[in-house]
Amino acid sequence: GIRDRDVTGVQTCALPIYFVPLSLSMYSPNVLAAHPSSNLKTFDDFLKAARANPGKLTYGSPGNGSPGHLSFEILKRLANIDVLHVPYRGAGPAIIDLVAGQIPLGMVAIPGAIGHIRNDKLIGLAVTSATRVKALPNVPTIAEAGVPDYKINAFRSEEHTSELQSHHDLVCRLLLD
Repeated sequence: GIRDRDVTGVQTCALPIYFVPLSLSMYSPNVLAAHPSSNLKTFDDFLKAARANPGKLTYGSPGNGSPGHLSFEILKRLANIDVLHVPYRGAGPAIIDLVAGQIPLGMVAIPGAIGHIRNDKLIGLAVTSATRVKALPNVPTIAEAGVPDYKINAFRSEEHTSELQSHHDLVCRLLLD
């Protein structure tokens, strides 16, 4: 646990510094988007196609380990589907190929896809958040569209090395009190 005692018996905090969040600077769900030529108009269409053709449907993401990749891998597990991952070297190339129809699906950040969805170049099948996104009110959440336990949000935290120890000490004091 986080409570520990030093050699003199004084209670100390054993929380590793690298587990201390400093601040949340961004919170952004992803959107599962389809190219119109894919004939996937709804999230249900996507699930049916994925289940009917295991391992044959592909999706793009900004790269291995990206929020889009991890969000989709969790979706695969929860929905019990097999879809092939096509990793790109960033969101830009993934969205460019998705809009061009080179890949049928993409799990991408909403800011990069929203203009294409609004201009009917992409179809927003579902968002990864627990609630609908105000900017895309007609796009359901994955949970409401058929995978009830799904809720993923990409986030970014800020870290400042010079402040790590003081924040670590503050978090430890709060946890030990």
